[in-house]
Amino acid sequence: MSTLAKLLAGMRSSWRMTAAWQGHDEGKPAMQVRGFAVWDCGPLGYWHRELPGEPILPGQVDDTTPLKLVRVDPKQVWQLITDLLPVEEEFAAEPVVA
Repeated sequence: MSTLAKLLAGMRSSWRMTAAWQGHDEGKPAMQVRGFAVWDCGPLGYWHRELPGEPILPGQVDDTTPLKLVRVDPKQVWQLITDLLPVEEEFAAEPVVA
């Protein structure tokens, strides 16, 4: 049995997390988005789905899209969660009220 087949057979759940905030792009206000996806494959561990990367937009994935899974430990899953959170510099500046 292939590794992918074993992962699918052992999968308990898969989940995605996405964070979105009003940030900036080249000094102009713009929506910013970050995300990741994880497969919980029971005794085979947690697997971070690196490809296709999150967030997946409509029409972005088809039958030729590569799939890349990387095994991660629980500490790395928590790091993925905290990496979603924007730092202060990533937020848009407060609008100036005239």
